[in-house]
Amino acid sequence: MITVAITGGTGFIGSALVEAHLQRGDRVRVLTRKPRSQPYGATLFEGDLATSIPIAFADGADIVYHLAAEMADAARMELVNVQGTQRLLDAAMGRCGRWVQLSSVGVYGASAPGAAITELTNPAPANA
Repeated sequence: MITVAITGGTGFIGSALVEAHLQRGDRVRVLTRKPRSQPYGATLFEGDLATSIPIAFADGADIVYHLAAEMADAARMELVNVQGTQRLLDAAMGRCGRWVQLSSVGVYGASAPGAAITELTNPAPANA
């Protein structure tokens, strides 16, 4: 059994990741702005990447998965996606075993159906 800390754990991909770890019997922590959305069996940490992240969220976690992002409000994208990621890195520094960063394929823009995207693909986002 391991301990995982997940941002974006109430979103589409994050909720599936939370469920997969819970089914394995892992201890799951979820950072969320929506305390009512706690996945059953996970420990809720109320916080916001834009303002504050509880240090205990990442403390002692074997893996921190960072899936959360602002995708709708362009005015908040840098605050959440850039500065918030830095806040999370600062909170996790020296307190967790591994860091897993997940991003959307949207950073590569519109691509031909079936086109391969690799680490060498140049980013071409359609928005901020």
